[in-house]
Amino acid sequence: MVIARFVHVIDAGVLGGAVPTHPVLCAPALIAEAAASLLASSGASLSLAELQGAYLALHRAEAAVAAAALHVVRMLVEHERPQRRKAESTQTKAWLERAALLGSGDASRLVAAARATDPDRGALRGLGAALAEGEVSRAHVDVAVKLLPRVPQRVLEERREDVDEHLTEKAREFCPSDADTLAKHLRRALTGGPGGLDGDDWPEPPAASFERRQCSWHVDAFGMTQVRASLPQAEAAPVTALLGALSAPTRPDPDGPGADAPDERTTTQRRADAFTEVFRRAQGHDGGAEHEVGRLVVVATEAQLADEPGAGGATTTHDATPLSPTALQRHACDAVVDRVVLDRRGAVVRMESVGRLANRAQRRALAARDGGCAFPGCGAPATWCEAHHVVFWSQGGATELSNLVLLCSRHRTEIHLGHWTITVRDAVPWFVPPPWVDRERTPVRNSLHQRITETRSFAADLRRPTRGSPDDADEAA
Repeated sequence: MVIARFVHVIDAGVLGGAVPTHPVLCAPALIAEAAASLLASSGASLSLAELQGAYLALHRAEAAVAAAALHVVRMLVEHERPQRRKAESTQTKAWLERAALLGSGDASRLVAAARATDPDRGALRGLGAALAEGEVSRAHVDVAVKLLPRVPQRVLEERREDVDEHLTEKAREFCPSDADTLAKHLRRALTGGPGGLDGDDWPEPPAASFERRQCSWHVDAFGMTQVRASLPQAEAAPVTALLGALSAPTRPDPDGPGADAPDERTTTQRRADAFTEVFRRAQGHDGGAEHEVGRLVVVATEAQLADEPGAGGATTTHDATPLSPTALQRHACDAVVDRVVLDRRGAVVRMESVGRLANRAQRRALAARDGGCAFPGCGAPATWCEAHHVVFWSQGGATELSNLVLLCSRHRTEIHLGHWTITVRDAVPWFVPPPWVDRERTPVRNSLHQRITETRSFAADLRRPTRGSPDDADEAA
């Protein structure tokens, strides 16, 4: 076999005492030697800034090594023996599975990435160059390679460089998961929906989907009720959005009991709990006693909400443990507030509800402005978010658009912990990172949601045929 011949040549050179001089043979040993030296070192004499710089440099070097590995894979493919009934690169994939102990899928992705980033013939030459420069990661390349088969052939033939440039730009700007989100929007805009290049095949017409809607349930031999439903896209969207929000892993109060206990439920168990929770809430929607089940009631004075010295700790009706100021502010952010005035003997003198939550019109405006969670790098949709007061409501912040921002649960906690702060410029929220993230503390914004809109515009531009294309000839006829 070809691979066996390569091993024989390499072994012969080493056994004969010859020192390899070809870069392909020298580079792996040099990289391993540098890694061993790094592992044997200590960072005690280095500053935090120096260690951060070293990691970023190592991260770029890792990308360059990944580009070099793809280059070697291309060499392996070039040395394959032609076989009539097997596709190109089949031998290389099989060897990678056996010798490098890669799974079948990993080996296929490795070869596909190597071919796509070929500087001479690849469809992602620009992205491959960015990988070699350490500007993007191998994961970014896998995202783009996964998209390529779903891009219409006509677009790749006529606008390959534009697609490559677009994917490279987004890979430089976003992490792989966010880049994958943008790639999905690009694919959907190109191949689905009205005006899509393959719109006749997918998705099916809404009327047909609506006719196929169904829901059924039965009790199995173990007494478990099995529920199965098929819903059209429009009807399924609010259902999955609600279940997705309710099935998020629980995050205990960092200052409360069991703060270190993770949510040990599986994803399917959390979804089952969310499914039953929807109906439990629906049963109590009439405002009766059932609607109060599970509601957390926090008892606090105005001085405690303002975190005044000597005000003491607020409590809840289910636990007498005093709440920390951070926990109290976190609960106040989500609370429906009732103001109760007591006299000196503890009797209720007056009770009034205080408007604090954003109304529907304000939430729609926030969804249009922020697109979803406004925290930098977060892709959570608007349905997962709550309207957060930039200046806390408990500190006099108004429930106005200029003082509201959409945040998911995780990043509301970040804000309440004081790690990040929010500043508003021209009615637009900007986030100020802590000094260990950015020493200059330069305000940043989340641009992912805006880039989704730009991606759809780019797809619309790709759909337009270029001059002289067959589509133009058909229109002229």
